[in-house]
Amino acid sequence: MLSRDPDFLNLGVNTGVEWPTAETEYDFGRWKIVAMPPTTEHEASLHIDLGRHRLTRAEGASVLNQVMSIAVWLDDQFGAILTGMAGSTKPSAVPRTTQSFPSSIVPHWTNAWNPIADQRQRLALAIYREAVNMQHFHSMPFAVVGFYRIAELVWAKGLERGDALEIHIADIIAGDTIWLQQLKWGGYIGDTSPKALAVHIREECRNAAAHAAGDPIINPDDAAHQHGMAAVATLMRRVARTVIQKELKVGRDRWKTGP
Repeated sequence: MLSRDPDFLNLGVNTGVEWPTAETEYDFGRWKIVAMPPTTEHEASLHIDLGRHRLTRAEGASVLNQVMSIAVWLDDQFGAILTGMAGSTKPSAVPRTTQSFPSSIVPHWTNAWNPIADQRQRLALAIYREAVNMQHFHSMPFAVVGFYRIAELVWAKGLERGDALEIHIADIIAGDTIWLQQLKWGGYIGDTSPKALAVHIREECRNAAAHAAGDPIINPDDAAHQHGMAAVATLMRRVARTVIQKELKVGRDRWKTGP
């Protein structure tokens, strides 16, 4: 049986989300979470007492990942959990490895959400956080794949997914030609109808990013490829947010206790 003795898991965080200006403890469902602010020597960090909650290290880290996925969704900023350590009897600051200094104007945790019970909603936010991180760190092909995975989660069948993606793309680009200009700057010279763009994203962006063999091939060193994928990633990020809100019914109110 896991011990009840204090055994804190301490994980650093590299993020742009709102972060408390002082050490704070708050409830996340049945778990007590501690957030510590960054200093010149230490990362911003999250902490959970594994002993108190009878969690393994993997289980505790999974809880903290859920915390970050919700924060990324609400702030629409990147958020990566870093390595850390366990075994301390109280929350222990994590030595600095990045230049990230997240902050806010308040000393407490900046949303009131509890853990999300619905498995599809939880998975969608986890995938969204991963894709946002890829886009932030300029891995555009994998950002596209990540945002596309949310469409795959919601629309299981290929034909249904293509039709739905076409509708969402049409809504986003209606009256806003900047998307088309960005795609053309990235080398796309094909049909710019929503249907053609949906096919382009699925077959020439998603598939090319996921596979290194065949045609077309996305070369991360090719600036034209990167520019085109950057435009698609931004477009698909908008699609992903719309799908999560409208199809999965996940809201944006940070002071409610959940979706």
